[in-house]
Amino acid sequence: MAENLSLTVVERNDFLVLQEGSYAAEALAENMDGGGFSEQDLIQVKTPSGGGSYWEVAGPSGIKAEAFIEGVIVFKCLKGILWPSENMSDDIPVLTSDDMKVGILRIPFDDVPEDMQLVLIDHELTEEEIRTDPKYAKTSAESLPRLFWWDGPNKLPYCEYGSSTKVDAKGVASKGKRAKDKQVLFVLQKNSALPLRIELGPTSIKPVRTFMMQNADLPYYRFMTKIGLKKIEGTNPYSVATLQRTEVLSPEAGDMLKARYTDLIKAAHEAGKLNMVTADQD
Repeated sequence: MAENLSLTVVERNDFLVLQEGSYAAEALAENMDGGGFSEQDLIQVKTPSGGGSYWEVAGPSGIKAEAFIEGVIVFKCLKGILWPSENMSDDIPVLTSDDMKVGILRIPFDDVPEDMQLVLIDHELTEEEIRTDPKYAKTSAESLPRLFWWDGPNKLPYCEYGSSTKVDAKGVASKGKRAKDKQVLFVLQKNSALPLRIELGPTSIKPVRTFMMQNADLPYYRFMTKIGLKKIEGTNPYSVATLQRTEVLSPEAGDMLKARYTDLIKAAHEAGKLNMVTADQD
C-alpha cells in the first residue's frame, strides 16, 4: 500500500482533452490529419547533464526550465540504445531495443565500426528465430530486419555490466554497460492534448521501479505524479528522477485516459511501432 495516498480526486473535466465541449480532442484528430500521433511528434524531455535540477521543456513560447513536471504517466517502457562510440554526439544509434530482449539494426551494417561488426555477427538472430515473433511471421525474407540479442543466453557483451570503456577524471574505469538502458515515461499534463516523452538515464530506472511498487494499489495511469530531479554529487555529478504521487483520478477520468492513451501506446509499443491512432471520442 502506498504511503502517499491522496484524498484529492481529479475529475474528467480537470483535463483539457477530456472536458465536455473542449476542442482539444477534436484538434488532436483533425490537426494530425486523422492519423493520431507518433512518438516523434511528442515534445522530448531528457535528464539534464551535470546534475542539473531543472527540466527543459519546449513550448509555444520557447524552452522553459521547470523544477517539476506533473501529470499522469499514461505509459512507461524501457529502451536500449547502442551507439557507435561512447563519445555520443549526433550519431544515429547502431542498435535500439524496445523490448530489452532484442535490438534492431538502425544503420547499414557496413557503417558499423569494424570492431563492433565482429562482435555483433556472433549474436545475430537467425531467420527462424526472428519469425517466432508474430509481427514478422509473414514478412518476406529480404524485408526482415537484422536483429541481435539484447538479453538472454546469447546476449551482446555490450549489454553486460563492466563493458563500458569510459574512465572518470581520476582514471577509474566505469562499471556500467557499453549499451545504455533508458527509462521512458509518457506524461500527460492537465492542460495538454499530447503527452510529454520524458527520457530518463539508467540511474533513474530503479527509482521509477521502486516508486511503482510503493504505489501498487493503483495502476500508474490512475494517479497524478510529480517528477523532479535530485543531484548526485561526485567526480561526475548526475541527476536522478524523483517521483511523488499527488492526486488520484476519478474512475471516469482514469478509464478515459487509459482508452485514449495507455491502451493505444501500449499496443503500438508491443507491435514495435509507436504510431498511435486516436481512439473514438466519447
